[in-house]
Amino acid sequence: MMRFFPLLLIVLFFLDLFAINTSDIISLYLKDFSLCLAIGLVIGLLVIATVYSSFRFLKKDNQVLECLISALLIVFLLYAGEWFYLFHDTVHFFFLKITMKKQMHFLIASFLVLTGLISILAFLDAKKQSLIHQGLVLYLALFGVLKLFTIGSHIVQTNAMGSGQLHPRDSQKSQWAARDEKKPLKNGQLPDIYYIVLDAYPNQEVLKTMYGMDNRAFMDGLRDRGFYIAANSSSNYTSTLVSLGSTLNLDYLDWLAESPNEFYTRRGLLTKHLQNNKVFEIFKSNGYKLVNFASGNELTSGIKADIRVECGSINEFSFLILRKSFAGLFMHTLNIPRRQRFLCFFDKALEIASLKERKFVLIHILSPHRPFLFDESGNPVDDPSNLIGEMFDKVKAGNYVPYKDPWLQKHLTGQILFLNKKVLALVDGLLNQAGPKPIILIQSDHGTGYALQDTPGYVPTDLMLYEKMQILNTFYVPKQIEEQLTQAMTPVNTFRIIINELFGQKLPLLPDHNYYSPYGLGYTENKFNFTDLTKRLNQASQHYIGENEGKSFSR
Repeated sequence: MMRFFPLLLIVLFFLDLFAINTSDIISLYLKDFSLCLAIGLVIGLLVIATVYSSFRFLKKDNQVLECLISALLIVFLLYAGEWFYLFHDTVHFFFLKITMKKQMHFLIASFLVLTGLISILAFLDAKKQSLIHQGLVLYLALFGVLKLFTIGSHIVQTNAMGSGQLHPRDSQKSQWAARDEKKPLKNGQLPDIYYIVLDAYPNQEVLKTMYGMDNRAFMDGLRDRGFYIAANSSSNYTSTLVSLGSTLNLDYLDWLAESPNEFYTRRGLLTKHLQNNKVFEIFKSNGYKLVNFASGNELTSGIKADIRVECGSINEFSFLILRKSFAGLFMHTLNIPRRQRFLCFFDKALEIASLKERKFVLIHILSPHRPFLFDESGNPVDDPSNLIGEMFDKVKAGNYVPYKDPWLQKHLTGQILFLNKKVLALVDGLLNQAGPKPIILIQSDHGTGYALQDTPGYVPTDLMLYEKMQILNTFYVPKQIEEQLTQAMTPVNTFRIIINELFGQKLPLLPDHNYYSPYGLGYTENKFNFTDLTKRLNQASQHYIGENEGKSFSR
């Protein structure tokens, strides 16, 4: 029976996915979860059978050694992708000139050497094997125990707070119930809402000054269709989880400082905060059908909705498995289903628009965020890396400045131009639907992040802040809502204004602040410690330092 022990590692792998990525994602793909677990166990049996056959061929009989080699092979197949990125983070600090490609080769070679050394034990006598056997068995046992402890810890942490108690201010219901003197719109007058999030889409000035791209045609196209452009808008936070977690909950995240300072505890709370958000709750209570497009990002894909729109040949759960496993070493091969999902979104959105129910539709499009998928004409682009870590490697190794890289400029520009065409076509389709005109919000969660600098602790420079936090923010809304918008407004107030007008609430508008944290920009502790850099961002926006040193650019 000992030789079948490695199958337990496969079960641990899937429990690990359940714990870390929250049960919300797993429950959406319970059938896939069961199927993948079964496939994993079959692969495990094939590995065990292969090792067993190899030992029979060598005329050796050593169940302990067979078990150890099988376990190593299975663990490598399951966790190579995850280990590679952890390994990369470690090497990042000690061997700064080793590229990610060389690190991957080193990781694979190290594993093969380790497996070879263990295999040599088969030719030693039993007495010499005994001590080594005991050590390796102890190692595998500790690995299993630690994994179980981690899994249990994550499940407890991420489920410590229920959906009704996401943060301390949730108990203050009075602000949500307060009614304005004016009457809300009648049900027949309530419009459909389309909240389109374009991931990492910078504003027009950033594209012009940093990448030499003139985006006026797109912005003018939106204006011609009746959109209000908040030209000086900036994000409240620097990454998707915290930015959308704030926008869709109508508030800042300062409450997080009161929670335990463990990364996974805070990330778990933020994930729940996003996936059980206040905006969806309010629109649901006012008779809206909630629609969420499965974005390819497990954070937003897990947002609970009445209708979940799937696109592409590989779903969220499959991506999670591939990213962790050996296939994660070759993630660029997944660009084909990413392209399928991108194109499918725009077709499916018009299908959803034809539904007669009043609806709130969230479409989170992972573009123009890397990997780059299309050129300006919609032809496929080969972008082998979607990791910002590779750019850090180049920055640390020499005088590489990512945003000045002609390859990056070309492909970022091409991806945005193609995205622009698809967005304008979608807007036309939505505006041509029968019935009341919809509200359409086209907003980015944060800007691009290629103005990387080798700074201690990833403390942002003015240039990094300027690029990362200046965003696209546009509104197709009724006149009475447009009159309340401002050029420099931030996303935290987006739905406060809309909810006040549609449902007769009187939620106060919050001061516009910009918070920085290392989360999403680098690998360091205290990823969710937020620093208010509003004044610095305002100064950087007004007096941008251009491509030539000492030359200032004034907005």
